Amino acid sequence: MRDAEAALRRLKMKQRAAASEMARLSRKDGIPDIRGILDLDLLDPESQDRATLHWEALHKHQPRLPRAKRIILIRADDDGWLPRPPTLGWSAPCEIEVHTVPGRHEEFLRHRSAQEVADVMRRVLFS
Repeated sequence: MRDAEAALRRLKMKQRAAASEMARLSRKDGIPDIRGILDLDLLDPESQDRATLHWEALHKHQPRLPRAKRIILIRADDDGWLPRPPTLGWSAPCEIEVHTVPGRHEEFLRHRSAQEVADVMRRVLFS
């Protein structure tokens, strides 16, 4: 039953994300309304503020990478509510090596994903 409830919550998040993307087009700052993605009413006021600040920072951030001969990106294989390009929007003068580990971003360093990240890092550092 929990899996069905989790799947329903994720479906609702995806629906809100699609609606939020449409609303973003009408906002002056171009940032989608977080309430289109996340039910803030489930959070305490401090967590609501933190989530909102994180959301705004996420959408204002302009990814920049230093010049390097080799760039490694370790990412979760579950994109969550919005599909992402393989390099997550990063670009660089050299090729970006993308390594994918199981799980979602929110769980990236929990559960088994932490071990998967460590395994990728070990392979990259010692290759």
